[in-house]
Amino acid sequence: RYPVEPLSSVHELDCIFGRSETATLTRQGIRFKYIQYISDELVDLLREPAFLKSLPGPRQVTFRFDAGDLSEIKVYLPH
Repeated sequence: RYPVEPLSSVHELDCIFGRSETATLTRQGIRFKYIQYISDELVDLLREPAFLKSLPGPRQVTFRFDAGDLSEIKVYLPH
């Protein structure tokens, strides 16, 4: 009656079950565990008024990550 949609990739599990943290988003990106995460998409978000207004604190973003692989993080977009 309620079909379940399959995941398109195993990496989607990181978004669903990964650990969650918050950090400040700056022009240099997000710093977490002495690692700097930056992308063109993150820099573009700083220019979006809708995104900045939707944040819980001054440029505080929530993200998920796999504790066994810190090579990437997944940023939550509340807007």
